[in-house]
Amino acid sequence: MRVRKALADNANGRRSVIRIGCAGWNYKQWKTEVYDGAPQREWLRRYAERFSTVEVNATFYRLPLESTVATWAEQPQSPPNYIFPFMSLTYFSIANISEFQYLMYRPLYWFGNGTTPGLNENLSLADQPAYTNNNSTLTLNLKDYKWSNGETVTTQDIMFFLNMLHAQKANWAAYAPGGASIPDSIKSVTIDSPTQMTLQLTTSVNTFWYTYNQLGQITPFPMAWDKTSQSGAPGSGGCSSAGFGTADTACTAARLCAMT
Repeated sequence: MRVRKALADNANGRRSVIRIGCAGWNYKQWKTEVYDGAPQREWLRRYAERFSTVEVNATFYRLPLESTVATWAEQPQSPPNYIFPFMSLTYFSIANISEFQYLMYRPLYWFGNGTTPGLNENLSLADQPAYTNNNSTLTLNLKDYKWSNGETVTTQDIMFFLNMLHAQKANWAAYAPGGASIPDSIKSVTIDSPTQMTLQLTTSVNTFWYTYNQLGQITPFPMAWDKTSQSGAPGSGGCSSAGFGTADTACTAARLCAMT
């Protein structure tokens, strides 16, 4: 069953697109016949492969939880126009990042605490980094935070971003070649556990500057984006599981897939 859209003549004699869909997608009865036995977290994606529209009528039955709704006040003449949290200078704007993306993708370190621009430890995904070895080694310890599908944010999600950055420097607006900037300043990355990661740097750094200006760029990516085709399994793309800087081809393919 694959019904996406059809053409029909409207009252003016012009061709119009009719989109065909259903009044929802989260039906247990569909698991076998429609979703081929896929787990529930994949049902919406499987639905979208067959239909081009869907009715979301949850608000008819009850008010949504605050945690499931993104609300923001759009500034005049500055609508957001880019949703993927990895962008070139063309889309690197306050409207896209601070006023839109931050509602859905939380950065590793959140800055802004009341009226001050300092590090907000409560909203950050990790504790403050621990610097050792004359400030050339740092350890990150993640807090307990989950994606919208219930999966836990892990250090592998951070590795996904770092590998993407290594592969796509030219498409990252904040990239500055050489010096102490990421990813060039990172010699190696070790995943110690799902909640702990160690970075060996190429040089000693100013810890305040490095945390605010370099680690502050990191946004963990979900495993659901690490694939090279829309039908691929989460993590199958090989960008998140590879050693640091060793999967440029796979990461480039994952980026292209995530943006389609």
